[in-house]
Amino acid sequence: MLSRILPFAAAMVIAAPASLAADLRPRFVGGSTLKYQVITDLARTQSAPELGIPSQSQRTSVVIDATRRIVSVDEATGGAAAEVVFTRYVLRSDNPATPPFDSSRPVDQDAKDDPRAAVIRAMLDKPIALTVDRFGAITDVRTPEGFALGRTGPDGLKKQLAALFQIRAEPGTAEPGSSWTVSETAPSPMVGAAVKSDMTFHLESVEGENAVIRVSGALSLPEPGEGQPKALMSITGSSSSGTVRWNVGTGTLEEFAVTQSTKLRREVEGGKFIELTDESTNIVRMVK
Repeated sequence: MLSRILPFAAAMVIAAPASLAADLRPRFVGGSTLKYQVITDLARTQSAPELGIPSQSQRTSVVIDATRRIVSVDEATGGAAAEVVFTRYVLRSDNPATPPFDSSRPVDQDAKDDPRAAVIRAMLDKPIALTVDRFGAITDVRTPEGFALGRTGPDGLKKQLAALFQIRAEPGTAEPGSSWTVSETAPSPMVGAAVKSDMTFHLESVEGENAVIRVSGALSLPEPGEGQPKALMSITGSSSSGTVRWNVGTGTLEEFAVTQSTKLRREVEGGKFIELTDESTNIVRMVK
């Protein structure tokens, strides 16, 4: 009896434990399609009491239905050619000067004095061509004719679409309880200079194919380099927090929910101008 137990016990001691690391890398399948709904809520308060300007607040909500399609996969690099199509766009604001818009309604119901309606409709149902690397980072973006990029240009669009392809995890695997920080610097038209973002990801748990990652971070203004413009506004407060749910089985996003709060200040003659913003982004995978 003892001779039977000893080899089994030795095997238990010698055998290496199974890895608990979760693979957070994206997986691309040519021809596959996923649908997401992107909801952005922005609350902004501006004030300049020393200049006699009272506090003014505005809330805006944008809902975009987006379809992500993997056109082809580069077997050599692991990257992919992809397309994203905006199929529906809804805009609501408590500002009387901003008419509501819903692209699912007939064109003749668009506000006649709202030039944005035609601009938004020109962005719908047209594929945005993308190239992504094996980690899901967008390396190239090509918009169709008539697509309005806005003040942030192609880089802003890359940032807007990034979460549809990746969770920022390098080198791609992590164990529950581990954390990592991703830093990047990008121009901000609102601030008038480059802004640094430091985001910390914490893999909270993995249950079955569902990984839950907590996100936290902040924005800051790096010292401008030689020849670079000085920021128009200073960041006096910043915080980001939220949760990401990632399917480790399919290598795709299930849900992204992050809120970023920022306090900006601009010194002007006779006082200071203060702006508070709370921006919440919620991306949910649509089943149908």
